[in-house]
Amino acid sequence: MQKLVNALMESNAPNTTPETARLLRIQTDTRTCGGDDSLLQLRMWKSMAEGAAIDEQRSSRAL
Repeated sequence: MQKLVNALMESNAPNTTPETARLLRIQTDTRTCGGDDSLLQLRMWKSMAEGAAIDEQRSSRAL
């Protein structure tokens, strides 16, 4: 997932799943566990796959 985020944002992704999700403006929960990380990764994947073109996503997520 980090490689995909790095490519999308043209920068290094944070080290944790919740931090990466926040970078992509994905809703995160306050508690962290393996199940939550899996859900966040699914949300991130879906958000990147269903979103606009990469350049458009990059500019809208960078705001």
